[in-house]
This record gives sequence, C-alpha cells and structure tokens, in this order.
Amino acid sequence: VIFYLKGLLGVAIIAFISFHPFPPAQRSHQSMNIFGGILSFSLFCLGTVIFIYSGVGHTLNTWISTYMEQVAHVPVFLAAGTLAIYNLGITLGRLFCGIILKNTSEAVLILSMSILSLLAISLALFSQSGILIVIGLGLTGFFFGGLFPTVIAIAGRIYPDRRGTITGVLIMAAALGSMTIPATTGFLAQVWSLTASLRLSIISVFILVIIALLLPRSEKE
Repeated sequence: VIFYLKGLLGVAIIAFISFHPFPPAQRSHQSMNIFGGILSFSLFCLGTVIFIYSGVGHTLNTWISTYMEQVAHVPVFLAAGTLAIYNLGITLGRLFCGIILKNTSEAVLILSMSILSLLAISLALFSQSGILIVIGLGLTGFFFGGLFPTVIAIAGRIYPDRRGTITGVLIMAAALGSMTIPATTGFLAQVWSLTASLRLSIISVFILVIIALLLPRSEKE
C-alpha cells in the first residue's frame, strides 16, 4: 500500500511538471569545449565532498535500522523512526544553511558543517545509548544538509558557462558515492561486524574535513 501511494505521488509530480512553464534556456553561440575544467583541482574537491556526503548518507539510510536493533536493542519501529530523525535533520540543515549563506562564506560553511558532522557521527556510532545515537544521527543529518546545495552553488559560481555539465558531473559523483560506500560497508560487515564497518564512515567524514580545508585554495586556482 505504501509503494502504491508513492506511485500515485510520482504520477502527480509528473503531471505537475508536464504542465509547468519553464523559462527558455539562454544558449551561447560561442565555441566552447564542453568538458573544459573537468579535471580541475576545484572540481575534484567539490566532487569528493559530494561523493563522501552521498555515500555516508546512503550508508546510514541503508544500515542504521539494523544497527539500532543490534547495538541499541530498540524495537523495529523505533529503529526505522531513527531514519526519520536523520532525514528531518537534513531538511532543517538545508533550511538553516540557506538562511545563513547570505552572510557567510560558502567555503567556511562547508568546512564548519564538515567538522560538526564529524563530531556528530562520532557521537552516534560510539554511543551505546539509543537516545544519544538518535541525537547524534539527527545532528549528522543537520550538518550534512547544507553540503549538497552549497557545493552546487560554488560550482555554478566558478563555472558559470558550464553549469549543466558541471552539475551533471557532481550528480554522477553523488551516484558513485551512494553505490560504493554502502556496498563496501555491507561487505565489511560480513567480514568484521556491522559496528566496525559503520565506524569506518567516520574516516570518510574525516577525509571530507580535509577536502573542505582545501576548498579555498582550489577556488583561487
């Protein structure tokens, strides 16, 4: 029944988009190498941020319910409800970042959110208390929330003539992250344990912090 309802919602969205007027695209008649700048250091940093954010985020969405049952020993209903808290955090985080971006540097915002998400996910994955795990995951979602739209905004500002191509590359990086990191976590969970494999996500977020430190330099280049 839930999937049928989601299908009906999808049909409604398609109907809305089909009749929604969009402004015509501004096409440039200048000769342009569509893949110019793809191998730049700046795009590598932005793509890595998206790759890690998407990968760790999908890992939490995939495995956290099982983790909550095995580690925190909470009922299935509460374990599944943890995902709602995490995704609510993402929504609130994006709203918050959208508000403060007017007065804050984008690179500083990404660095701040990366550091705080590292602390939050460490709290979640090293706690034995169900309440602390839920709080840590909610904060992780909150601090993750602003990364994706902020990265897209930076990319659009750096490459104003290639926004479509650059956005496509970043979406591809997100898709690769959402495939590889959750799958690797599942494989390592069979070899070691789910707790140990999930805690490796902390290393990924630590790499995210390092990349965020390099963003100002990459923008200048």
